[in-house]
Amino acid sequence: MNVYLLQVVNGIGVDMLYFLLAVGLSIVFGLLRFVNFAHGAFYLLGAYFCYQAIQWSMSFWMVLVVVGVFAWIVEKAVLRHVYA
Repeated sequence: MNVYLLQVVNGIGVDMLYFLLAVGLSIVFGLLRFVNFAHGAFYLLGAYFCYQAIQWSMSFWMVLVVVGVFAWIVEKAVLRHVYA
């Protein structure tokens, strides 16, 4: 039972750090007049896709370009409408 309690406390602590990071990014990007909450989600998705592609033995630089192109397409297709 102690192991489960330790895992729960550890998970809550890590989640608090993630929350503080997300709020900090939202405040910074909000002051720069960017869309606030989408940036943290896109950073998360980009990091996950890069990690997963590297695990599949793809080149880091190729993955970085693919994620960048995907982010550019989403920004042009979706987020430009939110700015207005």
